[in-house]
Amino acid sequence: EYDFSEEHMAYSTQDSSFKEGKINKKGLHKNVNDGASLIAIQEYFTNGMGAVSEDDYPFDNSTVNIDISKLNQPIAATVLDTFTFPQLSIKSTSEFSTDKISDLIMEMKTYIKNYGGITTIFSTGGENKKKYINWTNNSLYNPEDISDSSLDHAVCIIGWDDNYSKDNFNTNYKPKNNGAWIVKNSWGNTVDIGNTTTLKEGIFEQLDENMRKQYNLNSSNDITDEMLIYVLKELFTGFTNIRIVNGVAYGDRDTKSSYMYISYETPSIYVSNMGVTKAE
Repeated sequence: EYDFSEEHMAYSTQDSSFKEGKINKKGLHKNVNDGASLIAIQEYFTNGMGAVSEDDYPFDNSTVNIDISKLNQPIAATVLDTFTFPQLSIKSTSEFSTDKISDLIMEMKTYIKNYGGITTIFSTGGENKKKYINWTNNSLYNPEDISDSSLDHAVCIIGWDDNYSKDNFNTNYKPKNNGAWIVKNSWGNTVDIGNTTTLKEGIFEQLDENMRKQYNLNSSNDITDEMLIYVLKELFTGFTNIRIVNGVAYGDRDTKSSYMYISYETPSIYVSNMGVTKAE
């Protein structure tokens, strides 16, 4: 059983996020802020720099330039074989149902039983993720159609719960049926809630005329940071220490935030999946 370091993978598969302008010649032409892909993950297992244990290179959600020598860590295991799952051919959510891909779902469950986690890259909804995620339950259901450009976040599927209630998802975006994948996430405990200007505009649009008059709000510019924080505390009840730093609102969650539930009915979770079948 292995627990590989996500942060070591992020740095060792790119070439430029290092102090003194040092270049990682074994990395892809990108920086650590560009996110992951199946190509990057496969490159990590074959470039001779990994896989490294989480204990040797613990996750701290950093994207700053580091000393390139930090990449030199003991290799915990050599990956000898991987498996890539069939891609979901359905692109439109209107065509999607878990019945149509029941064989793929069963194949994924069998793989997890036999080998462990599945790396997947799916769509959080980008800026829309704020409305698709229930931050209190750490659950997500994204009903959007699938496009290659929408795949924006990598996680590891480590299990499932067929009885996970559809009522645990966001009130305005609930799947039709119960059931969810359990994934190991990398967002850490501090969450970027959003740009304050965008958040204030959204709140202003939701206020009726009487509320605007009551608080003397002629536009979103009249909403102060203190007012925004008050509203966010009411909306994100699972967060603590909601604050604004350099025009961005942040909130903290408890340690359970390292894991989340993704509805079986999120189509993009079936587009780009890979697992390790042999390591020593």
